[in-house]
Amino acid sequence: MADRVDVAVTRTKLTGVAQPEQTEGVVADGHMFRNDGRVMVEVENIDADAARIITFQTPGNLHGEPVPEHTVSVPKASVVLIGPFAPMTFNRLDHKVYIDYPAGNEADLLIRLTALA
Repeated sequence: MADRVDVAVTRTKLTGVAQPEQTEGVVADGHMFRNDGRVMVEVENIDADAARIITFQTPGNLHGEPVPEHTVSVPKASVVLIGPFAPMTFNRLDHKVYIDYPAGNEADLLIRLTALA
């Protein structure tokens, strides 16, 4: 099984930054990113026929019960902006958030990560 791929987060600046390249969702174990609570994930669904689901893992517990995974439906042929991600809910011990994609439809999703400076 492949390892989860770490995607770099581009920090915004008052002077401006170039928009980062999109990263394809084609990864067996999904992606991860370092989160400080100011990260936004832009997801593009390039499938013109169907919506796709992207899942953000929530490793924590609330009152002894697991927090449900956070899923977002990305409509067909559209772009959505998701975030920010509360560290207490989404971060693992290494401060990373894990993103999972629908099996067999990963290639339909492109992501880009930005964060406020």
